Parts: sequence; structure tokens; C-alpha cells
Amino acid sequence: MNSQTRVSRRGRLISGVAMMSISIAALAATPVSPPRAWTLQDIAAAPEVVDLLISEDGKQATYIIRRGDLATNAKLSSLRRVDLATGVDRELKSSSWLSELRIIPGSTDLSVLADIGEGVQLYRIDGTGRFEAVLVNRDLDQVGSAMEGLHPFGISDYGWAPDGKSYWYAKRTSKAADARTVNPRFLPLFTAYGSSPIELHIRGADGRDVMLDRIDATAAGFYAVEWGADASSLTYWARASDHESFEHRRWSRKQSKAEVVGRESDFYAPRHDIPGPRGGSLTTTGFGNDRKLIETLRDGSVIERGRVAFRLGDPRASQNWRSPEGDVALIGIRYYENPRYGLVRVTRSGGVDEVRVEGSLTHCSVNRAFTAGVCIRESMVSPPELVRLNPRKGNVTSVVDLSPSHSAIAPLRIVPRMWTNRDGYKASGYVVYPRNHEATRKYPAILVTHGGDADQRFASVEFQWDYPVQAWAERGYIVIAMNEPAMSDSAELTAAYAQWGGSGSLPLERVQDLIWINTVRSFEAAVEDLAAQGVVDAGRVGIAGYSAGSQMVNVAMTQSKMFRVASSGDGGYLEPSGYFSNSSSYRAVYGGSPYDRAAVPRYERLSPTFRAARAAGPMLQQVAGGHSTQFELNAALRDAGVPTELVYYPDESHLFHQPRNRLTAMQENIDWFDFWLLGKEDSDPAKAEQYGRWRAMREKWSAGR
Repeated sequence: MNSQTRVSRRGRLISGVAMMSISIAALAATPVSPPRAWTLQDIAAAPEVVDLLISEDGKQATYIIRRGDLATNAKLSSLRRVDLATGVDRELKSSSWLSELRIIPGSTDLSVLADIGEGVQLYRIDGTGRFEAVLVNRDLDQVGSAMEGLHPFGISDYGWAPDGKSYWYAKRTSKAADARTVNPRFLPLFTAYGSSPIELHIRGADGRDVMLDRIDATAAGFYAVEWGADASSLTYWARASDHESFEHRRWSRKQSKAEVVGRESDFYAPRHDIPGPRGGSLTTTGFGNDRKLIETLRDGSVIERGRVAFRLGDPRASQNWRSPEGDVALIGIRYYENPRYGLVRVTRSGGVDEVRVEGSLTHCSVNRAFTAGVCIRESMVSPPELVRLNPRKGNVTSVVDLSPSHSAIAPLRIVPRMWTNRDGYKASGYVVYPRNHEATRKYPAILVTHGGDADQRFASVEFQWDYPVQAWAERGYIVIAMNEPAMSDSAELTAAYAQWGGSGSLPLERVQDLIWINTVRSFEAAVEDLAAQGVVDAGRVGIAGYSAGSQMVNVAMTQSKMFRVASSGDGGYLEPSGYFSNSSSYRAVYGGSPYDRAAVPRYERLSPTFRAARAAGPMLQQVAGGHSTQFELNAALRDAGVPTELVYYPDESHLFHQPRNRLTAMQENIDWFDFWLLGKEDSDPAKAEQYGRWRAMREKWSAGR
């Protein structure tokens, strides 16, 4: 049976005395649960909107929402449709996998990739919500990603031609039993994206099928597929066979296969033009507070729109639209000092107007007539809510709350901050305060980082991973959710990152300082600032970060004495043995291998393994990858007498996809920081062995200091 919900967190205006009386009576008769605190289960089950589309008539919105389900220990997806006039929200389909929801051009029907019993295949959805198979490939491959575990895929991507009759698709193939790989880049072979070649096809309106390409799945696939306006050609980017560059490839109906029409260096990220109201392309230029919005016209002339507090091009921002008349452009943006996502209306007359909301606007969708739109409104403390958008006027109204169970949680207090370190570089973030915070009390603190995504999204696993930010605040910690200094903050920072990416002439020591040491100094500036205000107890501060954040945690613990304890998640970059699977990137940091005598001083200067004896305190590593670099750092810390614990979670993705593992890892982090910062132990008898290990490490550490 389809489920239906009609709930709006902020409510809807109902006119008429009779209706008002009925509503008041209904509210009085309905018991209201008191606000509650966060639990780890809330974090593990936090909702994530995957896709959102508005119908061309502006009457309905269809979306996919994904949640962690502790009962099944898996993520579950739900395809739902909302009547925008009434707020009635009903489920069309639930599945272990739903993604890539798209409108079929020239039709009111939708299409989606879904697993409804035959692996992930391509389906059409009519107005009643009925599914009809468009394409089924029973030659399945087990495919995952950094955020998902392995799942059987037959079709893994697709895109409709403008006429709605032809489409391109990516077909998975199973691996031959006797397959082998000569000179692999990685050992063990990296198979998260599938183990067999991806076949890129075009299916025409007449049913004719053309295979354009076979692409190595482990080479990171293909990008930026675009149809020509008349559906007679298709272009896309793919990594070249040398794995060191990208090729721009083009197919036309006169060809049987795609041909290479261009090449770019490694780390090239193809981007789409953002249409402006004068028919040109919008970009942001400049650094820091001197960022400007400009429109470059087709004749090469430039129109300046003035200084702005946002930037374009963030892949998590919403899309971009232009009205049929061309007088208004609606663009997805990311703000700089208060990191959040939103929309800006740019008019032909020169206006640049923000669509004002609290928090972020994400996953926006606007119809072609430019008369109606929908977005997801969310923040660090407000769960996703579907809102209507008037793209011409820029106003937003509530429609339906997408997670009433999370709306019952009393919001924590968060404050956006910008810190300037001793070298003058700025870094943004948020301070999350404990519930019932007392202004006269100093609190223990944990700084959480990942890179540049500490922003206004709800319980985002991309930022906080298995670090229970909300639960830590409930337990009386100040949580500093922090970004590293933005690459676009200065020309020199941009140059350092470009050199790390492959080209530049800065001294390698300067690259190390600008990217890693500079970030550590920003972390120190945040703690020093909050300690000076009397908010944080500087003697009880920890740090946590996964992946890119793990690099910064490991460097911070071996370059600074600010942090007493750390948790480092599934990282290992910068450790010496990583050179042998990532040599080009390491050369940009160190200048050579750890066995190159000329490069060794740079390893000694930055590598956490080389500097293990200087570690400021105990370090926990929670890992899914099981890379040599992680074991290397653990062994170096142990040999140096530094308390260290490495916990391996098998069958996990880089961002843990099993809710029970996330729950276990979050509790492990709570126990770790409570033990080393507060001297607290959980009385659960099942944890006796854990605390026995930690007490022994603490005694040895204390005796050796």
C-alpha cells in the first residue's frame, strides 16, 4: 500500500474562519511530543535527498530520499511524489537502489535507475507511478562507490536526447573468470566502481544500438556527457589509456564509434557554461573579498556585476536556468564566509538578488516555462523540507517536511565563524554549542574537518562521516566544524593547489606550507580564539577527520601541540608507502620516493610517519580501505611509544554504508574522546577489554613523558 504524509514544519496559510476553527480544534486534540535530544540512531538514519524534479505544469514534485535502516543494516531508497497544492506526499516505490531520476523530453513521464528484482536497470514511470522497463541488461557487475557498497548493476548511467526518443546508456559487463590485469596501477586492484569494462552505447528511436566506447572502470569512467541540440551528436570526456590525461571524445550519427577531438592534462574537471541574462556565460573571478561576478558575452566583451560573497561551480550547488525570454538567470551558488548553498537571480538590467532563506537550498528544479520550481531547504539543525520556489520573484514557501522524526529533535545552537590564522589566511566553519550551554563555563572541544564541506546541510555524512557531531554536543562538547582555507582565497593558494594537481614552479616546501601547515595554523587559530573567549578549555581539545580530513588530522597531531587526542578516518595520504601507488601526486609534495635521498628531508618535514615521535597525543584510526599507509602510521606511532589504535571495518566503503557499522564507529569515537579528554569510561561489561587496552596505553604514555 502506498503511504501518504501531509506534514509541514512551518505550516501553510489556510483562509476562512471555518477552516481556521477546524485547524485549531485539530491541533488542540493532537498530542504534541516534547522536543528531544539527538541519538546516534538519529545520525545513522539521517535522510539524504538524492534527486528532485518538478513537473512541467508545476503541480507535482517527484523525489528520491535515502535513509540508513538499522533493522536491515542497509540504505533504503524511496521514490515519492508530492502534490504541491495540498502537500500530500505518497510513495511510488521503495527499493535498495533508486537514482538518476529524469524527465523524458516531450513527455510527462519520468525515468529512473532502479533495482526492483533484476539488478539496477532503466525504467519509465508514467503519471500513475507505474514502472515499465526501458532497458534491462542481465549481464550484471557488482558496482559500488566511495559512499556505497557493492550492488548488482546492469545499467549504471544514461541520458535522453533532446527529442526524447534516443538515449545514451552505460552498460555493465561481467568479468571473465580467467581475466587478468597486466601492470595494474593499484594492488589490491581497486574495484569499487566495477571490475569490468564499461560499454557506452546509444539506442536510437528505431531501436538501433551503437557501442561508442569500452572504458576501463578502474580508470574512473567518463564525464560530462552532452547531446548536441539536434540529437545528431554526443560528446563526453574519458580518461586516456595512459591514465595521465583526459580525452574529449565525439560521436555523430555518421560514425560507428566516437573519435578523440581534444585532450587535457590530468586533474582536468570539465565544467558546463552558466548562462547569463545577456546571452553570455557567468563566472566568478578574483580572490577572497574581491570576488566579482562577470558575464562574458559571445563577442568576448565582459559585463561586471560587482563584488559578491559567493562562488560558482561548486558541484554540490543547484543547477542553473535562464528564463525563455532570457531576461533572468537563476544560478546555484555556494556562499563563502557562511558556508551554505543557495540561489541568486541575475537580471538583464544588472540586478543580483539572493533568494533569501535560512540554511541552504539544494537539489532545486525549475520547469522550462520558468514559472515554478522546487528545492530542498535544510541546515545543520533543520532536516530536509520540500519548498516551492517562484523563479521570477525569488520567494520560497513550505510544502512538506521530509523527516518528521528528525524535526522532533530540539535544534542545537550553531554559529557561523571565520578565523584568520597567523599568516593572514582565512578559514570558515561553525561552532556547535552544547545543549543548555552556560556562558561562564569552559567546555572540552572537538574540531571536526574534512576539507571544504563544513556547511549548512543536515547531518551530512560527506562532512562528519562517523564523527557524531550532534551527539558530542549533547554530551557537553563544543564542536568546531571547520573548513581548510579556501583555495580561492588567494592567488598563491590557488597556485599551490594547481602545482599539487600537476603543474607549477613553487618550491615544494612552500606547497607543503600553504596546503597543510597553513591549515593546521587555521585550526590552532580557531581553538585559540574560543579559548580566549572563555568558551573552550584549551587543555581538553581533540581533533577528528576522515579522508582529506585525515591528512590534516595526522599532520596536526605531528606538527602542533594544540590537540590532546585524535581520530583519523580511512586516510593515509602523505605516508611514505603511498608513493608507490600515487607517485605523480607524491612527487608534487615531496619531489620523489621515500628512498630518494634528495626527497627524504621533505618527508621528514611533513610526513606523519616520519614525525611519529613528535605526536602530541593518542591517535585512533578507523579504516575501511586497509591501505599500507594506515598500517605504516600505526606501526610508527607504536614504535615511538604513542598510544595508537587501528580498527579495520571489512566490507565497507570509504564512507561507511552499513548503518550498524556507522553506529559502532560513532560509539567508538565517543568512548575514545571521553577516555582521553575526560577520563570517563562506559560501564558496559562488553567494553572491558577495550578499556583494559587503553588504560595500559595511558600508563605507558604517562610514564614515558
